[in-house]
Amino acid sequence: SEAGTNPHYTIGGHLVYTRSDGSVVGVPFDIGNMAVTGQAIPLIAGVALGGGGVAELAVSRTGSLVYLPGGAASARRTLVMVDRQGVETPLTQEARPYAGPRFSPSGDLVAVQIDGDIWVYDVHQGTLSVRAFEGDNTYPTWTPDGTRLIFSSARPGQARSLYSVAADGSSRAEPFFESQSEVWESGLSPDGQWLAIRTGTGSDRDILAVSLEGEDRSPRPFAQTSFDERTLALSPDGRWLAYVSDESGQDEVYVRAFPEPTAQILVSVRGGSEPSWAPSGQELFYRTPNGMVAAAVQTAPVFRVTDRELLFEDTDVTVGARARTSQYDVDPRSGRFLMIKTEQAAGEAEMVVVVNWVEEVRRRMGRE
Repeated sequence: SEAGTNPHYTIGGHLVYTRSDGSVVGVPFDIGNMAVTGQAIPLIAGVALGGGGVAELAVSRTGSLVYLPGGAASARRTLVMVDRQGVETPLTQEARPYAGPRFSPSGDLVAVQIDGDIWVYDVHQGTLSVRAFEGDNTYPTWTPDGTRLIFSSARPGQARSLYSVAADGSSRAEPFFESQSEVWESGLSPDGQWLAIRTGTGSDRDILAVSLEGEDRSPRPFAQTSFDERTLALSPDGRWLAYVSDESGQDEVYVRAFPEPTAQILVSVRGGSEPSWAPSGQELFYRTPNGMVAAAVQTAPVFRVTDRELLFEDTDVTVGARARTSQYDVDPRSGRFLMIKTEQAAGEAEMVVVVNWVEEVRRRMGRE
């Protein structure tokens, strides 16, 4: 058993999936018994990874393949700070396949995913240090006091669940929360008494609330419907949770009271994704096809949006299609945006199409 994403069951009886380094592998799969029946075989060396580690690959029903060459090794990205006018200032010089950056509560450190590991970047020292490297690790977030990181991890023989690790690297990662369903994104309330989690994959993601007080830590429904709910963001005071849902037919940003949900409130207009709160809690940022929007909000006596402003257009900062989590964060000190910038390539990459790819998979796996 190993971590992988973007699974495809081919007509030839194989399960094909992508590793965090952009390589594609296949295993013989008995769909009747839902069981792997052989060893994994490498098929493609490098596929480009989009926002949140999503592979730029698709397999047709007739067995053809289309993908964008690249892979994590060639996904050269840097971290930049962007002000409200869209002016960029480099934060890092070293290019790596960064994903899901998150500031510590003090703003001195940044947790970030790199190739399935969790790293910490020291803003003042300009250094990167690994904190979690066992298994496939994603979606780092911080405890309210900034002493520990919480992240999702898939490890051999275990369902994906939450682990925590000391932010200073003084101890190894240890289990934090597990459920009957695989746990991906998470967020802790400021008082540490409630945990918001996102479970599910594909188009069937849900958001649940978990009380960390007492013995019963059974997840409670929060945004759990037949639609796709994801990309959670807790307000600085912990009273509101923003998330993305496609119930209208397209992705929009909504807000509900947390942890006891009230009726959802629509924040975005004509599409929105990747919500993130301003440190003041009086603005909620989100991304649209046109760029970054700041929604001014009022929380009392009721929650409502009082204004929306397009701050700047997205240019060469990454925007993951249907990103599973926000691919940027807000500096708790300056209010600037921490974003991922993709370095300009010498030429445009071309899609690769392989007709009857399933026949090649069958041959490679010895099943003529």
